[in-house]
Amino acid sequence: MRLYNRWAGNPKGTAENPIRCVAQVQVTPFLSAQCQWKRGKGPGERYCGTHASMIARGRLPDVPPLTKERPSATWAARECGGG
Repeated sequence: MRLYNRWAGNPKGTAENPIRCVAQVQVTPFLSAQCQWKRGKGPGERYCGTHASMIARGRLPDVPPLTKERPSATWAARECGGG
């Protein structure tokens, strides 16, 4: 699982949404988040069309490393009505 938007005010970050592209995008000059476009293209079908084309041109998007930390809430819990 990847964690997005980790910073001093949100040290646990936001859990990866398994439906969305794994690239990390800049929301403001100080905050970043997971790309909101759906997966299905690129290596492992983990990227959206925009980030897959970046990879094809040799530009690698920013992707947080996999972690074993438990986030404050998981997308599975949110999708099932919990958390």
